[in-house]
Amino acid sequence: MIFVKSVKFNFSSGELRGDHIARSLGTKCFINAAPVRNDVVVFVKFADPIIVFNAKEAGNLIVYDVLDYFCYGDRKVQFADTVDVVIVPNLASVEFYKMIFPKAKFTLIPHQWDYRIEGRAPQDAYRPGYIGEAFNMTPRWHGEAVTDKDEFLKAAPRFNLHIAINAPTRRLLKPATKVVTAAAVGANVLTMADPSALELVGLDYPYIYVGEGFERVENDFGSSTWKRGLETMEKVRERTSLEAVSKLYRDGLA
Repeated sequence: MIFVKSVKFNFSSGELRGDHIARSLGTKCFINAAPVRNDVVVFVKFADPIIVFNAKEAGNLIVYDVLDYFCYGDRKVQFADTVDVVIVPNLASVEFYKMIFPKAKFTLIPHQWDYRIEGRAPQDAYRPGYIGEAFNMTPRWHGEAVTDKDEFLKAAPRFNLHIAINAPTRRLLKPATKVVTAAAVGANVLTMADPSALELVGLDYPYIYVGEGFERVENDFGSSTWKRGLETMEKVRERTSLEAVSKLYRDGLA
């Protein structure tokens, strides 16, 4: 199994789902190249159609890790009929992707948290915050926000409540990256009822945002409900570690 990422689009997903997973599996991540035959080639988010077609002709199983590629605008992929397996962020999205990849099988592999994150969120006082792109942040949040990419990893353990209320997108298709980042540092998360999030935390998780919730979460800090949320997030942390997610690739694609 090898991984292929594109340098045309410099997104962190290429590093996390390409380089990090590849190293964990003891294989390689190539840039715009698939120099193997009769193997498994995992294309991460963006792919040059010519490289995909050539990899298929070389007898490789073509896997496409779609991530959030279809979340913004009506995007198309020229190699859709060539894909053998599509990695989806949640099971609810399969019906949508069946319309685009009619010949593909589908496998669920949630997004892992970044293993470079260090530290745990303090539980001494209520510390909420948003970490992410500014364009994705809801205007309803007026608290602390970290929107500089270079600060994302360092900021993660600063907050014991992560805000995962994004601006409107195709939420059916979004990986739960903010949820797993919160889990990585032992924090709770105020999240939209996106399928990727719900499939990780469950319907009974106490901090699902349905148009209100900021004041309620603050009032809950330190309570049994807050602690129950942290217990759920600890399970999410284990399920979405690099080791656990890499095992899904090994078991499901190798």
